[in-house]
Amino acid sequence: IAKEKRDPKRVCVATFRSSVRNALRKELHLGSWEDRDELIVCENVHRLKGLEFDTVILVAVEPVEETSLLYVSVSRALSELVLVGTDPIIRLLGV
Repeated sequence: IAKEKRDPKRVCVATFRSSVRNALRKELHLGSWEDRDELIVCENVHRLKGLEFDTVILVAVEPVEETSLLYVSVSRALSELVLVGTDPIIRLLGV
């Protein structure tokens, strides 16, 4: 992120499951919304409603039960969306 001159406060990693969020936080030293001044935010989509970030990295490695959550997650990105997902999710988004 620093090499690409992105403001870490404007980057978010989004997930659909808390278990994935927790694993990413632990492994990559990411933080919650409350830690946003110190760490890159990693939250599940439910907590991101109404928030926007320049860059959203959507980690969608499990089936999406509610299509509306998928659209909420991708709409959090103002400039850039990075999708880490399975083929069904990629096809659902038409990518």
